Amino acid sequence: MMLKNNMFSRVGKLLVAGLLVAYGNAGYAQSNVQRRADTLMTELVKAETDSLKISYADELGRLLTVLKPADYDLLRPVKYLNYKKSPLTGAEMFSWQIQLTEGAAFYHVFKFGGIRKDVVWRYLPGEQTEIPDYLFYDWLAFKTGKKYSYILFGWSETAKTNRKGLWVVDFAANGKVNFNRRLLRKGNRRTAFLVFEYGKEVNMMLKHDRKGKRIIFDHLSPAESRYADYFMFYGPDGEVNALELRKGEWWFTDKVKIKNTGNELR
Repeated sequence: MMLKNNMFSRVGKLLVAGLLVAYGNAGYAQSNVQRRADTLMTELVKAETDSLKISYADELGRLLTVLKPADYDLLRPVKYLNYKKSPLTGAEMFSWQIQLTEGAAFYHVFKFGGIRKDVVWRYLPGEQTEIPDYLFYDWLAFKTGKKYSYILFGWSETAKTNRKGLWVVDFAANGKVNFNRRLLRKGNRRTAFLVFEYGKEVNMMLKHDRKGKRIIFDHLSPAESRYADYFMFYGPDGEVNALELRKGEWWFTDKVKIKNTGNELR
């Protein structure tokens, strides 16, 4: 599946051009771009109508494409705006969620410092799109051959369950995204994504180590055997599994032991 940048219409591109003029000239400090982002987020949180929330969220997405590489000030973070920077490639991800009448909307901005075109995703509830309806809260770059691919870590929910998942993606220089990288392996089986579903009141660990060589996650099972396949009754059972990076592929390993400290896990 090849996915194009889905957010910018012709009108959106004209607005971006206007933002570049307003914020991108030498006389306008990049810190002001971040302050404007903070103001937009504040207004978004206070907004009471779906149309106003979407308007603020769309403008925030356009504004973040103006922010220069590595200019996001971590000492003055924008509240409710998730930010992750890849230590391997320097690429940056911004993500945020807004609650609408029909459910949650998810926004993402991926910035590659000019090496690749910035990518902006918007998922609205009920919208037909190839974008997974998840909020991506983290990502992990890894080398496969002579290029870098990424694993996206996502979360979403249904009326009765939580969901977390992993997606292997390639970002092309022109802004297209390939979701067909089947680099997650268990024996002879390969897949490009994994999804876990579990109870609404339960937390599941899904994270990577600081070296970027291992993804660690809770094994899920039902509270009682009679609840098999009723995922609202699933939760961690004490076992921990992993995906380990070997020669550009991620191999499943069960029943791993971890040192659950800040030095090993992110």
